[in-house]
Amino acid sequence: MGKYAEAIGVWDHKLGSIEHKLTPKTGDNLKLSKIMESSEKGKIPLDKLMDFYYGLVVRDYPELLEDERKELKDWVEMNIVQIMKDVLIAFRWTTPEKLNELEKGDFLKNLVP
Repeated sequence: MGKYAEAIGVWDHKLGSIEHKLTPKTGDNLKLSKIMESSEKGKIPLDKLMDFYYGLVVRDYPELLEDERKELKDWVEMNIVQIMKDVLIAFRWTTPEKLNELEKGDFLKNLVP
């Protein structure tokens, strides 16, 4: 692994009993940027974010069977608020500290439609 790949690293995303080891690729941050830009009044379009995260998992786990992919979609939808927070931190759009500050206020009101 080269020095740039090492700097990007692997995102070990653990949520409950589910863990995904996701490797950011060229274009991922741009896709996330377009999702953020398409937000209305600063509210993140959750359906696009769900598709983004689902795409990351399917890309890194192509062996998932069709039933598992359906379950993954359901799981992503049920956990989208936490996934949103985790994605924003993992892709360096914010820090855990800044999220904690936002959560003291109306975090969800400010980010979710």
